Amino acid sequence: MDTLGIPLNIVLLIISFIYAVIISFFFFSRRRVKTKENQLFGFMLIINIVCILLEALCVYSMDIFNGINPSSLFVNRIFLVGLIIYEFSTVLYALNLSEVYSNIPKILPKIIRLLIYFFIVVGSIAVFFLDIDLYNQDGKLYSFGPAVNLVFAYGFVSFISCIIYLLLTLKSASKVAKSKSAPIVFFVLLTVITSAIQKKYPYITLANSVGTIVNLLIYHSIENPVFNELAIAKNVATEANSAKKDFLSSMSHEIRTPLNAIVGLSQYLEQTDDIEEVHNTSKEMFVASHTLLDIIDSILDANSISVNEMEIENKDYELRKELDTVTHIIDVMIMNKDLKLETNYASDLPVVLNGDIHKIKRIMTNLLTNAVKYTDKGFIYFNVSCINKNNMCYLKMEVKDTGRGISEEQKEKLFQQFYRLEEDKDSDISGVGLGLSITKSFVDLMKGKIEVETIPDLGTKVIIDLPQKIIKLKEDNVETL
Repeated sequence: MDTLGIPLNIVLLIISFIYAVIISFFFFSRRRVKTKENQLFGFMLIINIVCILLEALCVYSMDIFNGINPSSLFVNRIFLVGLIIYEFSTVLYALNLSEVYSNIPKILPKIIRLLIYFFIVVGSIAVFFLDIDLYNQDGKLYSFGPAVNLVFAYGFVSFISCIIYLLLTLKSASKVAKSKSAPIVFFVLLTVITSAIQKKYPYITLANSVGTIVNLLIYHSIENPVFNELAIAKNVATEANSAKKDFLSSMSHEIRTPLNAIVGLSQYLEQTDDIEEVHNTSKEMFVASHTLLDIIDSILDANSISVNEMEIENKDYELRKELDTVTHIIDVMIMNKDLKLETNYASDLPVVLNGDIHKIKRIMTNLLTNAVKYTDKGFIYFNVSCINKNNMCYLKMEVKDTGRGISEEQKEKLFQQFYRLEEDKDSDISGVGLGLSITKSFVDLMKGKIEVETIPDLGTKVIIDLPQKIIKLKEDNVETL
């Protein structure tokens, strides 16, 4: 079983190592999106190379010390741990591809991952406590004993897991999922073949060679342009359908809520003669009406943006008058909350500006309404300042709240259409996920800038910079005779 005087094990290890290094070089040398698939595959590549080096070290340490040195036992145990990790990494990779796995309730995938991690940790610890024996005679080097049997048992579990995955996937999955399942099919077949070979020739270890072949096939499925185009098309369609479904579901609820409120409050007004009650009820009707109008405006604006029909409609407007109109709406909205709106307008704000006041008011309203939604108590600060240069006013609007804030991961998705925080979907916080997306589109359209600063549990600050043309800088001085 030698090749040019070199043991077959070493020949296989050399070939596997060369292929593993080449695959790793091409995979890690290119920038990639941090998908779960790419992260798992990158980890599998590293584990495969580490296991190859450990196996080579096992062979030479057994050869040098005739299989009796404690160092050889330790290296063999580390090698067995590496095999356990690779076997279950393959299972995780298969589960990540599974459409059935991705569609089950969200708590179950977490439980499955935790179980897999648990098995890896328990198996790795057990390898160091179970007995292991080394055989070294006439160049035939291999290990056996309870520790090795445990690794074979883990291999059988991963084999069964992949079989279950294939049965579920090949029955109902899309073409993309079926295509990407090819490496898992080979993993199952090669596991059967190599198990039969090692039963007859235990000194021929093929686990790392199988791992390298599987990695090569996975790499081909990741780099294959046909697979990638199909996967991209599938993901786009899935996300679009999901967004549409969430949007329609949310819309039916969001429109019905203020409508019901308006109907109910109108009926109440007919039945009461108390002036104070009429006054309070009319304020609540105002909030409900504004909420309904805001939803309808958002739908119309989102539609205009999606078909590239949104245009700038510039006209002269009095800035402070428009600011007061917006803050009056917010004052009414917070009357039932332990909230206070604090405003600060710079003294050098121009009296009359020229710009798209409709969009500017929508921007201010969206930001302040969001602050009200996510702040139960404390303050909302609305600061408006400017830099006047030549005939241009560079408006700076800041909305800061003492609400719950958001994480960095959530912050990156804030301006996506229909995006709502996961914890809001089952709460009483209203919204259809269009406000900030529209705000960003308006700001970009007017050649402005938007920044978000947020700290979880401490609050959020949104800063808008917009260029506007100055029509009238100061109030006219009127002399009294």
